[in-house]
This record gives sequence, C-alpha cells and structure tokens, in this order.
Amino acid sequence: MFGLETGFGEFFTNYQYPVMVVIGLVLIYLGISKKMEPLLLVPIGLGIILVNLPWPNEGLMAYRLLDGDVVEYYKFVDLPAEIRELAEPAGLMSRIFHY
Repeated sequence: MFGLETGFGEFFTNYQYPVMVVIGLVLIYLGISKKMEPLLLVPIGLGIILVNLPWPNEGLMAYRLLDGDVVEYYKFVDLPAEIRELAEPAGLMSRIFHY
C-alpha cells in the first residue's frame, strides 16, 4: 500500500509533522521575502522540512539487512555488532554517513 510503504501514512495520522513543515515554510518565507536574517532562517527552515518529511521504512538513518527473501530495516545502533558489515545503507543520511 502506498501509505505504508512511503511513510505518508504516519505523516497524516500525527498532526505534529504537517505543523512543523508549515513552520519551516514560514521561516523560509520570512528569510527570503521579508529579508529577516536569510542566512539563518533559510537553512533552519530547510532543516525543519527535511526532518519532518515522511521517509519510507525507518527514515533517514535506516540500514537494510537482507535475510533470504526477508528485508528488515534497522537503525545503526539497533544492529547487532556481528552483522553490521552485512547491512547496507537504505536512508539518505545513512548513505552519506556510510560513503
């Protein structure tokens, strides 16, 4: 299902995520249009939006572990030490961190 695979299901069930995206957009608007500290407000607004967007599976720091036909997603700290070498990065930030 689209909502469960992409993360949009969690995005719309909790009101906090859309509210924070709107706050990020307001900060970007204030930084660009009103010229209120644009070097500060624009990166903060982009960071707020990036963190609160719905990410598939476990999010930005997900690692994928293939166990036969079963694909499991873990955060790096939740991976057992003996299988950390077998996991491959799946999230955007985990790929950047890995490479």
